[in-house]
Amino acid sequence: MSHLTRGPFGQLHFPLSRLGLRSMTFPINSFFSCDALSLLERLPSETITLAYLEPPWNTGSTFERDTTTFGFSSDDELGNYLSKVLQQLRRILTAQGSVFLHWSPQATPDMRLVGSQAFGCPPRYEITRVRRSIGRFPKDTPRLDHEFLLVYSKSDDFIYNTQYRALTLEEKKARYTFKDDRGTYATSIMTIGICRPTFQFDWRGYKPEPTRSWAFPEQKLEDLARDGRIHFPSSGSLPRLKRYLADHPGM
Repeated sequence: MSHLTRGPFGQLHFPLSRLGLRSMTFPINSFFSCDALSLLERLPSETITLAYLEPPWNTGSTFERDTTTFGFSSDDELGNYLSKVLQQLRRILTAQGSVFLHWSPQATPDMRLVGSQAFGCPPRYEITRVRRSIGRFPKDTPRLDHEFLLVYSKSDDFIYNTQYRALTLEEKKARYTFKDDRGTYATSIMTIGICRPTFQFDWRGYKPEPTRSWAFPEQKLEDLARDGRIHFPSSGSLPRLKRYLADHPGM
């Protein structure tokens, strides 16, 4: 155990030479308990598609630095370290890869700022997690009941697999009540509740109400109509967009 030292996140560290990193022949799904930055600096570029980073926040720890630990004496020092970690993650990320960064608004440093600086852009998207157990807050402090997953990538071609639940037979029958040569479909409105003068034009004798606007420009509406993707009700009400069951397998 003489080679082990304790790091800021509570892990045990040991020399990288003991990990066999020089040959880079470690097996898939290997687990390394070591300093994150030291490991990332030795990994080849553009080799990973997914990384999850959960820095320590709201732990009550001071992360004091001495001769036997790899801790941090201030939030600024922790922020600088995490900035270097994110820069290395960006380097080893593929064009299709993503980094998921867990962050809380009550945490320091501001990881949204650190992450956006490292990647040169804001998060591609965010996932909000509502906390069921909030804990105690001072009376003069706002209650923070949520956390974030900030998702970064180095290109617009990152992998995003939509999550959905398959519709039941009853749901399909209730929602998809129309049918044409292309298949079964439901309809949805093609206007939005915003007053946009340039999107309040007359199209094929139809025009939105004064407080609403078309959701698409005129050329897009024509393209959809030519493709048979607009449902024209016999009642004379506004046309609606066709949503085919084959294109929406779930919710």
